Amino acid sequence: MSIRGSAWWSVVAVVCLAVAVSVSEDGDNAWGRVGVWAGVAIAAAVATLAPSLRSQLKLSAETAWQAATVGGLVLAGYWVLFVLPWIEQNVSFLATVGCAAGAYAAWRAPGRPAGPHQQAF
Repeated sequence: MSIRGSAWWSVVAVVCLAVAVSVSEDGDNAWGRVGVWAGVAIAAAVATLAPSLRSQLKLSAETAWQAATVGGLVLAGYWVLFVLPWIEQNVSFLATVGCAAGAYAAWRAPGRPAGPHQQAF
């Protein structure tokens, strides 16, 4: 996937998570329920932008991909620990879309090292 495509998925992740943690449902929002972990999720979504911003951040392609991968893994953990227990709420759908978009952006980002059965071109 191109940098442009990966960036769009990252932006979707950031926007969806920012809205999901801020919208109040049943008299509370994620900032009240999970506190700082909501900010960690947004920061992880921003980290998935690293491959798209690597020239501005002066990162190698592999380092940018690693940063995005850590962001994607943190989003997966956030979903399991904090979204899944409240899956019946409407904002959980938006958080799920955000976490999935961030993980997909990290998975498809350029800079991923070639595996043992792949040939780098």
